[in-house]
Amino acid sequence: TDDWREDASRRDFTMNALYADRDGTITDFFGGVSDGKAGLVRFIGEPSKRIAEDALRILRFFRFHAWYGAGEMDADGMAACAAHAPMIDRLSGERVRDEVFKLLRAPDPVPVWRAMLAAGIAAHIAPSATEIESLKRLIVAERELGLDANPLRRFAALIGTALADEAVGLKARLKLSNADAEYLAALPALAERLNLIERGEFARALYGAHSSWVRDAALLVNICSGKPEKSILVALQDFMATWREPRFPLTGDDLTARGLREGPQIGRLLSRMEDWWLAAGLAPNRHESLAELDRMLEPPGDGG
Repeated sequence: TDDWREDASRRDFTMNALYADRDGTITDFFGGVSDGKAGLVRFIGEPSKRIAEDALRILRFFRFHAWYGAGEMDADGMAACAAHAPMIDRLSGERVRDEVFKLLRAPDPVPVWRAMLAAGIAAHIAPSATEIESLKRLIVAERELGLDANPLRRFAALIGTALADEAVGLKARLKLSNADAEYLAALPALAERLNLIERGEFARALYGAHSSWVRDAALLVNICSGKPEKSILVALQDFMATWREPRFPLTGDDLTARGLREGPQIGRLLSRMEDWWLAAGLAPNRHESLAELDRMLEPPGDGG
């Protein structure tokens, strides 16, 4: 259509229905400029009608407020979103995920997520994503550590201790990529490395894993228990800035060269050697590792 008013009347929010000509003159049919200045996300016309046209507008209503809103959310819009919340279940996982992650990237999505919980919206996204205080503490910690807003990390904070049980279901519901699903599933397991982090053994803690995943696991435990302390997390973050994972210097060929036959024994011995190397702080070089291997292979004395 070349009728701007007709086009505007089909859009979702007043601030999304602004037009400008080549001279920069703004045409505003529904008060979008004043709403934008006031931080009011308001549906055009009847909110229920706009939502019936596309239920994704429920999530967009909250996402827009997280980024551009101020003060209380529009009461009519809130009521309509709450009334039509079950429609979210019919949306594709990809569309829900994209809107939720855009929302969680906002500087402070805590008030909006709290409103989504109260209105029954969050229950149709991830029923277990209720740990609002954990999200609040995480955002503070992110700022203290100079970390970017990571929506997946924030989502994990909202799920909290239920993450280990919920990861598989979340992948299916939100159509998460394999990498994102692996990240969520890994966080509870990586928390086992926190003892190493608290002892300052950062290289051992990071070895064999995505370093940022280990840090995030430690950060998520911190917001629940206060440990590891923030100073340790800062030191870990500094260590990661220059961390390059070393390679274990031995291979199976080193064992077969010493007369061992291929088979399970080689795997077990390599595992023992790698444990020794890790306990030594990943520091021994190839020459030192071969010397230790030879010591391991020495036959025991006859005790005579």
